[in-house]
Amino acid sequence: MLFAERRKSHSPVKHQRKAQRLCVAYEGSDSEKGEGAEPLKVPVWEPQDWQQQLANIRAMRSKKDAPVDHLGVEHCYDSSAPPKQVRRYQVLLSLMLSSQTKDQVTAGAMQRLRAQGLTVDSILQTDDATLGKLIYPVGFWRSKVKYIKQTSAILQQCYGGDIPASVAELVALPGVGPKMAHLAMAVAWGTVSGIAHKVRKVLAQPSQASPTQRQVLGQELTEAEHLRMQVTAEQRSWCRARLSLWQTLKEEARLGLQLAGGDRVGEGSPDEKASGVAS
Repeated sequence: MLFAERRKSHSPVKHQRKAQRLCVAYEGSDSEKGEGAEPLKVPVWEPQDWQQQLANIRAMRSKKDAPVDHLGVEHCYDSSAPPKQVRRYQVLLSLMLSSQTKDQVTAGAMQRLRAQGLTVDSILQTDDATLGKLIYPVGFWRSKVKYIKQTSAILQQCYGGDIPASVAELVALPGVGPKMAHLAMAVAWGTVSGIAHKVRKVLAQPSQASPTQRQVLGQELTEAEHLRMQVTAEQRSWCRARLSLWQTLKEEARLGLQLAGGDRVGEGSPDEKASGVAS
């Protein structure tokens, strides 16, 4: 009896745990929501002072007095030219001409080209000497004559006269760099990418779209994606082989130009070259 009482006295005392209360919020359906009900607020991260930064940028650019505002790529192509692929080709060509060239000079060259009928077929039918006279005095005009012809041939054979719908395919074309490719995607295809995409992500207000809206947007196919779907596997394989070969030749040509000095901005005109005044 004494042992049983001692054992009972040393038994551990059980303490009851305090129940923790959890606050759970549910988003009701439209029928359950009252007129005065407030929507569930979810905290959204925003860059610090992004609104002030955007206001400063808008104030600095409010006058739009830079040459690019009136003579940039958006103003160089024929917006009324049918079909759309012709307009996209003109956008790409104006970007190729703009490298190391003032906007005024690029705009003048594009006007002369458009006066002759600026399409893939018309460029391929134009001889190099005539093309050189039309685009002179853009920077590196001799190299650009070659690049324009080669790129036009690839577009005709691989893309049906249209331009590629991705940055990767655009930069693989002769005479097209990353900056040109991103601008071509923005102006020709309406797809913002590259540094412009990063700036927009930093400055623009975060999207308030619901998960359902984002899902619908993600399922939509753009015009560029439809174009890529129409190209067969055989055509893609053939084009990749051509572009791979061109990239190799492009690198070899670049090294050769470095060794030989290459052509220069401000080099002689086509007429001077023909007469032997400029070499």
